[in-house]
Amino acid sequence: MSDDELRQLKAQVQRLNDIEDIKQLKALYFECADGQDWERYGNEVITEDFYFDSDAEPLQGRDAVIEMVSTSLKGATTVHHGHTPRIEIDGDTAIGTWHMADYVTIPLPNGEAYVIRGYGYYHETYRRTPDGWRISSSRMQRIRVDSEGADFAMADTES
Repeated sequence: MSDDELRQLKAQVQRLNDIEDIKQLKALYFECADGQDWERYGNEVITEDFYFDSDAEPLQGRDAVIEMVSTSLKGATTVHHGHTPRIEIDGDTAIGTWHMADYVTIPLPNGEAYVIRGYGYYHETYRRTPDGWRISSSRMQRIRVDSEGADFAMADTES
């Protein structure tokens, strides 16, 4: 094997390792979200300057995102699934798109529950840090939402 072929092989192995590391990172993202482990989410999953755009207003910064997500999901039961990622590595940064499905049950003050089943994509950027890969931005794009139960907006104002 020539030096050039060996360099290409090493680069390919590094790229595949980076992709696997990002897949494991996204699995931890879902585990932390569904387990509501916000400390681990903040320390091991996202960057300090993390940008998050979901169904709510876009937010910038780890503390702001954790505050919003932990408050809005307090008492909720969530199940997140991500699959068939497309991940492109560019040195110490990467971009990825994940197909997603989530199932969210939010208890309401009036005793009823609001249920969301969402389907779509996560569009993300990643950054290699001294502690490994972290998600630096995430935009959730739901292309379909099925909901049931109490009307969320009405139940919130009736209590």
